[in-house]
Amino acid sequence: MPAEMAAHAAERPTGPREGNMSRTRLLLDLQKLDLTRDAALARLSRVAAALAASPAIAEAEAAIRSAEAALAEADRILRARTAEREDLQAHVHAEEQKLYGGAFKNPREVQNLQRETDSLKRRLATVEDAVLEAMLARDEADAVLTQARQTLADAARDGAARHAELVDERGKLSAVVRKVDARRAVLLGAIQPSDHAVYERLRRAKAGRAVAELDGRACGTCGMEIPVEEAHRAAEGTALVYCSGCGRVLHG
Repeated sequence: MPAEMAAHAAERPTGPREGNMSRTRLLLDLQKLDLTRDAALARLSRVAAALAASPAIAEAEAAIRSAEAALAEADRILRARTAEREDLQAHVHAEEQKLYGGAFKNPREVQNLQRETDSLKRRLATVEDAVLEAMLARDEADAVLTQARQTLADAARDGAARHAELVDERGKLSAVVRKVDARRAVLLGAIQPSDHAVYERLRRAKAGRAVAELDGRACGTCGMEIPVEEAHRAAEGTALVYCSGCGRVLHG
């Protein structure tokens, strides 16, 4: 129940003054107040839970942690691939220096050195491809982290507005509960203790609805029709008449 509706229900007149009300009318008005109070308390509980938790921010923070870990791993791989490329480049350069420096005269030695140099160059080409892939992966991981940080900023901004709304609603609902409690205390002063005990017992057993209004001779809750005499007694409200179907107190 929205806070505005609950407040309206709490302030709504209940009919004649309590001293002139029938026994069942008093119980019916008490039930209306209790239902309003129950709805306000249930909503207050949900508001409190919403204020205590911010799933959007928690999810954004988790996404940032995941993106940071992915970026750190991408950096590690890029550093490893770059170091491997530099080692191979140095190795290729050294082998080429040997190959073209004239240190080896034997054709077989030159041929072996050429094969070794060619093999190193092929490995170097593969590693250079791996370095390029690592750079692209690192850029992608960085972009994901940037987006995650923006999402967190958006969630924090939206969350601040939502937090203010929830705090305002909490205040209104708390005011509703206070008004209902004050009105309820006055009403209880006019209700017989035995009637109140019956009402509380039925309220616990009947999901908060101890009193049912008659629709003609039928119970407004379960539809069971009652005899004419009992309908008249329920309409007078000087005695408690119970529905033979659902067991609630009837108010005519």
